[in-house]
Amino acid sequence: MNDEEQIQELYRLYWKYMIDKDVNGLHEIQSEDYFLCHMTGVKQTRAEFEKGLLNGTFNYYSADHDSIEAMIDGDTARMIGCSRVITDSDFLHSSMYLHCLCFLKAI
Repeated sequence: MNDEEQIQELYRLYWKYMIDKDVNGLHEIQSEDYFLCHMTGVKQTRAEFEKGLLNGTFNYYSADHDSIEAMIDGDTARMIGCSRVITDSDFLHSSMYLHCLCFLKAI
């Protein structure tokens, strides 16, 4: 598996762990300074988001990935994932089409 394929697999795992509410799995693939910026503009630390994931504030049921593009430049990678996500939260119940942009650094 090349570097681009590994990044694509990490994105798939990220959504699997979100759906499964597997915070230990998320910890394996996230950095300590991970944060999530919601489409509402709210920014949450990893601990804040995990609390919402575990207490039912955020519920994800499926994620179908239309495209996962990984671009590598030296020791930095950029990934753009386009996914259709079924969610149910305190805020909404819907099917969303998400564009996720991630910047990754080699460790």
